[in-house]
Amino acid sequence: MPVPRGLVTFAFLFVAAAFAATVGLRVPIQPTSTSYTPGVRAFLELLAVGGCATWPVGRLALSPHGWRPARVLLDLVALVAIVQAVLWPLQLVTYWPPARGAAIDALLVGWIAACGGAVACGMHAHGWRRTAWAIACIAVVAAGPVADALGAPAPVPALLGPCSALLDVAPLHPGMPGPHDWPVIAWPWILACAAWAAALRAARPVHAGLAHDPGIR
Repeated sequence: MPVPRGLVTFAFLFVAAAFAATVGLRVPIQPTSTSYTPGVRAFLELLAVGGCATWPVGRLALSPHGWRPARVLLDLVALVAIVQAVLWPLQLVTYWPPARGAAIDALLVGWIAACGGAVACGMHAHGWRRTAWAIACIAVVAAGPVADALGAPAPVPALLGPCSALLDVAPLHPGMPGPHDWPVIAWPWILACAAWAAALRAARPVHAGLAHDPGIR
């Protein structure tokens, strides 16, 4: 399968715009972790919006029905590679030790993988169901901040989506991940496994039907 060049190009442009809008292109007068960490946190929030809402909605809107899960997985691998390329260098200018950086990485990639599973499921849906999968990805991004604004108790907002979870796992102050961080980090991976299992189940009848069609060689 060819590399999704259009997606990679758009992702790099999105990352560049997000970086310029949050971290900035000028070095601060006092380039310390105190000055960089708030911008990096905002940058991570925009990465979550891009990976969990912009990509799923765009892919479901523009790609043909019946894409195999492998095509969506290739998209996912490309996006995760870009996340790794930008996340770890930025971790060096914050307070976060490597263990905290790994926790942030696992959380962000987990939510992108979960939304990737939703995309794979949506590729085999028709009509309003395909739209519903796209709306679900938007809801994943919006639900946490909305619940937080409504005063939902912790850790409910962090379990509803990546935006609130990132604010918890990527704090303004230095420190190692605590026991309360790991359930929040593990939750999107559970959702991702469930979504990809559902996508593979939905794709199986299509492939089985093609395999038994005498007109296909």
